[in-house]
Amino acid sequence: MISLMVDFIKVSVDKSFEKRLLENQKLEFNCKICYSTGVVDSNFLYAEYKGLRFNIINSENDCKQTVITLEGSLHKFWNDGKHNHNDFTNTNLDEVLNELVHQFGLWPSDMRLRQIEFGVNIRYPECVDEIMNGCLEHKAKPFKYTFVRDEGKYIQAKHENYIVKLYDKQLQNCKRYPDLEPIMRFEVGYKRMYSLNKKGIYTLQDLVNYGLEEFGEELVCYWEAILFYDAKVFDGSDKQYIYSNPKYWRELSSTNFNYHRGQMRKALSKSSKSIKRTIRALIKEKSEQLVSHTV
Repeated sequence: MISLMVDFIKVSVDKSFEKRLLENQKLEFNCKICYSTGVVDSNFLYAEYKGLRFNIINSENDCKQTVITLEGSLHKFWNDGKHNHNDFTNTNLDEVLNELVHQFGLWPSDMRLRQIEFGVNIRYPECVDEIMNGCLEHKAKPFKYTFVRDEGKYIQAKHENYIVKLYDKQLQNCKRYPDLEPIMRFEVGYKRMYSLNKKGIYTLQDLVNYGLEEFGEELVCYWEAILFYDAKVFDGSDKQYIYSNPKYWRELSSTNFNYHRGQMRKALSKSSKSIKRTIRALIKEKSEQLVSHTV
């Protein structure tokens, strides 16, 4: 059994928590102000605390319609809001959930999941850019580069209900923490809860009860589903310029696509230098380390 790290979450809580959160001395709520008019919008209140953001949104038309959400990185919260570069075990997650109970009275069963990210940090001797350049698509969805100011770049493949993402966490944190080592982050973010709801997971408590270790195998499957051009295997071969070209793969018929993907997998399985197989083993190894720290 393998496990993985929970990072970003977005949850909603019942409106009965509004008074308790507003009166909590650890939270300093702000409201939106229109820059051009100076008009204060008191219907949208937000407070930030150690990497988490609390939102209280009241409907202008219905004072009884209040939406309360909590979003941010549980991993960063565990690091006092500084970063999420290091490992975050299931034991650490347990500590965070306990702190949310003691600090804000929010039990895991009170928090209904709206979005959530799972992933692992792994150390790989080669440059993370080399791995990113090799990722062509995930289940017919192309990987695209996104550049974020002050946080470097990442690649992601967007599906209807989830996003597969890969990046170098050192670049994300290097300006504030220059001594951090290069780390490859591979994660899956669920934008909709359809697949989790099918498993009976609606709240954070449901997730804990279900067991995070159950998602470790899924992360390996997400990695396996990537169409990956392995430069260590194909550079210098007669397939180099076609297999490394995303346009080539997009224009293949489904029959030819499956054939050439099979040829690629066959070559990778025979090679001792396969980056993809090495990364798969590292994802599995890291996940097993994380689950060993579970209480």
